Amino acid sequence: MEKQYLFTSGPIRAEEHFFGRAVETEEVLGRLSRDQNVSIVGPRKIGKSSLLHHISKPVVFEEHRMSRTRHRFVYIDCHELANLDASGCRAAIVRQAKQEMPEVTLSLPPRAAEYFRRFFRQVERAGLRCIIMLDHFESFITNCRLDQDYLDNLRAMNAMHRVLYVVASIEPLSRLEQRWSTRGSQTSPFFNIFYNQVLKPFSEEESLAFLQRRFASASLCVPNPAVDLILNWAQGHPFYLQSAGALVENLLNDSGGEWNERLTNRIQDRLTALSESDSSQYR
Repeated sequence: MEKQYLFTSGPIRAEEHFFGRAVETEEVLGRLSRDQNVSIVGPRKIGKSSLLHHISKPVVFEEHRMSRTRHRFVYIDCHELANLDASGCRAAIVRQAKQEMPEVTLSLPPRAAEYFRRFFRQVERAGLRCIIMLDHFESFITNCRLDQDYLDNLRAMNAMHRVLYVVASIEPLSRLEQRWSTRGSQTSPFFNIFYNQVLKPFSEEESLAFLQRRFASASLCVPNPAVDLILNWAQGHPFYLQSAGALVENLLNDSGGEWNERLTNRIQDRLTALSESDSSQYR
């Protein structure tokens, strides 16, 4: 199988392919190590999911005053909870949590009303700290089958059993709170327990370093004019850096590895076409 160096679909899961975000990693894990909940906010495909997978790696979080013997990260894709009722959501979260904490056992049926609370009481008694990462949190908030009690119960797990949360969303929690309340629900204290971490595009220096690292890993020799085109087009957005890099790789492979002015013009045309087709969806 050909080794992959540029990724244009899905989050980065393998640690060797993750790039940058040292400041954000330090901030998020620093807050979690001090028992603070974190909200990660940023535009589509900016790398929120990739950052969640990154911070949950023991090799990463153990460098930030946390321990794999005590801290357990539980990743939840809220898209998968979008159509579940409250008991179904609770069961799904506990089911995923049990995979990360097999030493915690409970005899109650997973959908029992008391199961959720008792499970995390057992987690606390086992000396573990559970960090629940709720990715695509908008899907959670817009689930009309969840009521006020559900969010309040999540908040209670934080207060009573020291469960920590990291939520990732395109919109800030203040706006999601407004959307929650407009559907007839009261404001929940759950929204008030988070530190806000904004995920921004890479700087120009980071973008250049990213491209240089990816191209070197793939043994690609890309001329400066082509690199400049990518940097100007992507504006530091990781997904667009990946997309443009993959485009350049394909063009080079098609040309036998030789770059010329004709290929520079082709990449300019292709990037323009990508902008026109993708701008309404992502930009």
